[in-house]
Amino acid sequence: MNRADQILSAAETCVMQKGFHNTTVQEIAVMAGISTGLIYRYFKGKSDIIEALVNNKVVQRLQQKMKADSLLESDSARLTLFAGDTVNADTRDSIALMLAISAEASRNAHVQHIIHRAHLTLQEVCL
Repeated sequence: MNRADQILSAAETCVMQKGFHNTTVQEIAVMAGISTGLIYRYFKGKSDIIEALVNNKVVQRLQQKMKADSLLESDSARLTLFAGDTVNADTRDSIALMLAISAEASRNAHVQHIIHRAHLTLQEVCL
């Protein structure tokens, strides 16, 4: 795992445990086992970390799930994304993470933009 992925994994864990608003860059650094300064070599700040997390991890996981389901079940496949008995842990965690980050969108225009772009990207899979 490269350093950026290490930071994103730590950020995912922190946001899942404490929520977006209560997660700090310092806590992400501690979780990743690196210095705070090293994080800033890879990301400008918390918003950039969250943007990379949404785009490079969460959206990709959800796209993969939706594409795999669509190969199996055509139009009804999109419904299985939320069916509890068919959702794997990565998909469940991705949905929970998007909800945690979405809660911040009402207070933060940049996060609102991140969530909006993620929504559009996922919507393309459904078309």
